[in-house]
Amino acid sequence: MTQKTTGDAGHQQIVDQLASAIKDNPQMLKSFGVDPGAMIEKVTGIKLGDEQVAEVVGALTSALQGKGFDIGDLGDLAQNLMKGDALQSILGSVGGLFGGKK
Repeated sequence: MTQKTTGDAGHQQIVDQLASAIKDNPQMLKSFGVDPGAMIEKVTGIKLGDEQVAEVVGALTSALQGKGFDIGDLGDLAQNLMKGDALQSILGSVGGLFGGKK
């Protein structure tokens, strides 16, 4: 199922689904840091563009802060995706998610 959602309401539903999936399986957070677009599609069945992925990553980062999850560099990932530097963002964030240095 491939579809796009727009607007805050659609993104909030996606964030809620992702947060629930991560709470059930915290290891999913590492996969999310490697390829957030693919993870969003796997969990929700929705394929998003880079800008929408960045918005969801930012919202998910906010949703998970203070909840006991090691969100590592997801905030940097969202900012770099918004700048269009997706590959560099993903490569830089992977080290942080696995406890490494950038």
